[in-house]
Amino acid sequence: MAFTIEKPHNQPVNRRPKAYRVWFPSLRSGPVTSTLGIFMLSRLFSKKKRIGLMERTYRELPGYSVPTVDDVRFQVLEFEKLVKNYIQTRAGELPNEPLGKLINEVLPAYPRYPELEDHWPTFVEEAKLLRKYRNSIVHSDFGDLPEVSELYRRFKKANQTLLPFKICSGDRSRFKPICWKGETLEIKIDQEIYTLDHPDINNLLSELDPSSRGRVHFCKGRLVASKVMDYFYEKITYFIEDHPPFELSHDEAMVLEDVIQGLVGRRLYGDKTLTRP
Repeated sequence: MAFTIEKPHNQPVNRRPKAYRVWFPSLRSGPVTSTLGIFMLSRLFSKKKRIGLMERTYRELPGYSVPTVDDVRFQVLEFEKLVKNYIQTRAGELPNEPLGKLINEVLPAYPRYPELEDHWPTFVEEAKLLRKYRNSIVHSDFGDLPEVSELYRRFKKANQTLLPFKICSGDRSRFKPICWKGETLEIKIDQEIYTLDHPDINNLLSELDPSSRGRVHFCKGRLVASKVMDYFYEKITYFIEDHPPFELSHDEAMVLEDVIQGLVGRRLYGDKTLTRP
C-alpha cells in the first residue's frame, strides 16, 4: 500500500496523534512503491500552484439571491416570446394573434403533458393571470401587482414549463487556440488574445455562470462584467479589464465555461499537454 494512516508491520510505533501519522513507503522497496512515493511528494510540492486555481477570488453581494424589478421585466418579455414559440412548435407556424387570444383560444389545444389531465388546464389559468400582470407592467400600472419576489417566481415557473428541450449548440471553434503559457491561460476569441491569470479565470467563470452573473464582488484579479445589449436577450456582451469586449450567445457562454473548467481540472491533476513555454 502506498499511503496509509496505519502502522506498517515491523516498524517502530509513531506516538503522534493517529490523524497525523503518515507513512511513505521506502524508496528502496521496489519500483512500484518508489514511483508512488515520488508522485505523492511531487503533488505535495506543487500544492502552492494548485491553490491559485482553487482559490475563491470573489464574494456574493448582499441580497444576491433576491430578484429585482429588472429580473421580473426580463421574465415578462420571455413569457410572451415563449408562448408564441411553444405554439409554433406545435402548430407548425409562428402565430400573429395577440397574446390574450393565443392564451385563451390556442394554448389549451396543445397540452405539454397530455397524460396529466389537470396539469395543462391549471397552467392555462395561471397564464391568463400572468398575461394581466404582464399588461400592468408594460403600461406601468403597478397598483394590484403581487410582491416582486412572488411575481418573479410565478413568471419563471411558467417560462420553465414552456421552455423547449434542446441540446447546447454552441461552437468551440471560436475559442481556439486555447492553451497555458506558464501559469497564464491564453484564449483566442474572434482573433483577440485574452491572457488570464488564476484570479482572472475564477472571475470570468463566475460571470459566465448564470447563477452568479452580476451578483458577486471580485476581491482579486481583473474585473469582469456582462451586459445584455441585444433587444432579443439572446446574446451577452462580456467585458474583461484591459481587454476588448466580446459577445456570446447563451449556448456559447456555456461552452466557454465548460472548456475553461475542463482545462483547469486537467491542470490541477498535472496535465501539461496544453502548456507551451
